[in-house]
Amino acid sequence: MKLPIGTYTDRSPPAGVQRLINVYAEQNLERGAVLRRAPGIMTFATVGSGPVRGMRTFKGKLYVVSGTTLYRVNPDGSSVALGAIPGEGRIAIADNGIHLCIVADKRGFITQGSAIEEITDEEFREATDVDFIDNYLVFVEANSGRFFCSDLADATSYDGLNFATAESQPDNLVGLIVDHREIFLAGETTCEIWYNDGSTGFPFSRDSNGVVEIGCADGNSLVKADNSVFWLANDFTIRRLNGITPVRVSQHQIEQAITDMRDRSCHAFSWVWDGHVQICFDFNTRAFIYDINTNEWHERATFNGRGNAGVDRWQVTDCVLAYEKWFVGSNTTGQIGYFDSQTYTEFGEIQRCEWTYAPVYSANIRAFHRRFEVMADPGGTAEIMLAVSDDGGYTFRNLGTKSLGERGEFKSRAVWHRLGTARNRVYRAAITDPVKFTVYDTQLVAEGGKL
Repeated sequence: MKLPIGTYTDRSPPAGVQRLINVYAEQNLERGAVLRRAPGIMTFATVGSGPVRGMRTFKGKLYVVSGTTLYRVNPDGSSVALGAIPGEGRIAIADNGIHLCIVADKRGFITQGSAIEEITDEEFREATDVDFIDNYLVFVEANSGRFFCSDLADATSYDGLNFATAESQPDNLVGLIVDHREIFLAGETTCEIWYNDGSTGFPFSRDSNGVVEIGCADGNSLVKADNSVFWLANDFTIRRLNGITPVRVSQHQIEQAITDMRDRSCHAFSWVWDGHVQICFDFNTRAFIYDINTNEWHERATFNGRGNAGVDRWQVTDCVLAYEKWFVGSNTTGQIGYFDSQTYTEFGEIQRCEWTYAPVYSANIRAFHRRFEVMADPGGTAEIMLAVSDDGGYTFRNLGTKSLGERGEFKSRAVWHRLGTARNRVYRAAITDPVKFTVYDTQLVAEGGKL
């Protein structure tokens, strides 16, 4: 029986079939693929009342907007409040090496690491996004197809003539991101690529081939990883920019899940863990993780200690590298923490690791399930829970727990016998014990039907 190596690799319903939550697949020479536990989150500090609205490393220090306040968080976990940031939603944040710049509530704020001040230049326009290129800060002008820039190496000064319009289509810009010294301007129906041509005055021009014939559903979904730009497109696919080609990296079931959401607001962020470059596309109800190394998807979720009672949205809202750790912020509180392979909780809450197998069907003929076996390396004493569904994954019943062995044991086996009959069965396994583990193989012994 094959291990599930991704979420929703089979488009057939229901939504619970073939799913990885808080585990991810890794290529293995002997087995083809194994499943590994996703890192937990060690709590580092609590800053403000939350939620965390954005984070960035600036001049070697971690800066966090929590609630309506900007904080500088020091390596020992202490923090200093630097000033007020208005609004409630996500902020955009960038720096030019001199000033940290924050866009919130269509206003701009800057700091050199101490007190924060608002950008008061009368030529500064209402903005929704910001990034840095060639000593300029570049901004999206709100509710328009225009973008503008600061003066050279000066986040406080602006010229009212230093703007341009992305005009291949008459759509508004929803965001921008700088990659390889080019500005990727994301519009509602098209995207454009601009570069610094060295002109006096406004220094940016559109690349001669710089029109991408697909738009962006949410500017907050723009993210850089693996030397490329990724985003949620306006057709609700996930795209990767390859040259000027928007290559689709999502697969049908992920796209169906996105399409079915009432709220498709999406924020994306990336990190690297054990050589895996991973991107989180965080929706208001679910968090889908794209693993660039394997081209597979899994999910992260918070169970809040409720076990099988239900899955909550992942608590994490952002991720940045600081103090040689990948720091994350909470979307419900002012907590910040960091990924840690020796931590098996998330901000102190139980981390449940769960994987659901593809259906075992028998052409509507009952199959006899004799034996189900999971082989794994446990990092300590652990039990594995097994549940089954005989209606294709809509409802599950528990089959109890089995020991997965002790620390130091290799290729331990958890085995269930006499599992009854089913025409269409789905197996789901889970571990909540605070141990590191690797799942190597699963074996099912069944008779009858078309297996």
